[in-house]
Amino acid sequence: MSSKELRKELVRYGKLVAEHGLVIGPGGNSSARLGNIVYAKASGIAFEEATESDYIGVDLNTGEVIEG
Repeated sequence: MSSKELRKELVRYGKLVAEHGLVIGPGGNSSARLGNIVYAKASGIAFEEATESDYIGVDLNTGEVIEG
């Protein structure tokens, strides 16, 4: 799976979480790991409005933001 595909899935599941009323507004977070990179939704972004570019990739070894 590529990082683009992973972020697309995170957006899809985030919208489902919001549609089912499990989160309101920008509350909550979601993340997924791909190798040594964790992709997490940026703070202050509502799941309903989140796009692939709102998921930031962080290298677990260095803590460096590598995408987003």
